[in-house]
Amino acid sequence: MTSLIFAALAGSSSINCPIPVPTETELPWIASPRREDYSWMSRMEWCERFQKNLAEPARDGAQLVFMGDSITQGWTEVAPDVWSQAFGSIKPLRLGIGGDRTQNLLWRMDQGELTGLNPRVLVLLIGINNVNAGDSSEAILKGMETVIDRIHQRLPGTHILVLGLLPSGESADDPLRARIQGINERLAKVQREQLSYADIGAVFLQPDGRVNAELMPDFLHPGAKGYRVFAKALAPHLEKLFGADVVNVGAIE
Repeated sequence: MTSLIFAALAGSSSINCPIPVPTETELPWIASPRREDYSWMSRMEWCERFQKNLAEPARDGAQLVFMGDSITQGWTEVAPDVWSQAFGSIKPLRLGIGGDRTQNLLWRMDQGELTGLNPRVLVLLIGINNVNAGDSSEAILKGMETVIDRIHQRLPGTHILVLGLLPSGESADDPLRARIQGINERLAKVQREQLSYADIGAVFLQPDGRVNAELMPDFLHPGAKGYRVFAKALAPHLEKLFGADVVNVGAIE
């Protein structure tokens, strides 16, 4: 069933999992499927998750799409109650796969992940796995801009809300913080039609700049409480784009 849906959406034959590893050099701005097996997600599982995204019932009439990596994936796996309470009234769709980099999002889009969708808003959060993989800031920004342009090509009527990378590393002086700050500063300057930027990372920090472990237990991924804070921080940005009080944060402690 999944392969038939994929063929209808992407206009090609079904994909056999796992997908062969490309021989070309991997670059953040060139579409590529997952090339590595991780202990927590094999290439086979990555491919199956992608195909599941194509068959997701929430695609039908989705008005708010979240696209990204494990942080996006976590909305419905870590905090499904927050997801349904906060965004349920605006037909949300989650398109996140853990470990993804910009090149993986490009591949997913090229293989039909946005086909048939026409959301009012797409929330994009991607890039931290490129940072952890050692890609240069210049390469990551080029990858992010390519992702933004590809979304506009696929969804010309959709507004893209680009989120700055969330803080990673426990302490304020963690080397990752400076890299993230530099990328976010440059990302904030990217200009396109129907594009806005929001950096909400500060909501996960304590006054001394340390990541609040109650919100991000591993200092990278939000926990259930972290997603509650995440939803509250997104509310004003989404309500501005939708032109109404569409995010139900009142039900979130």
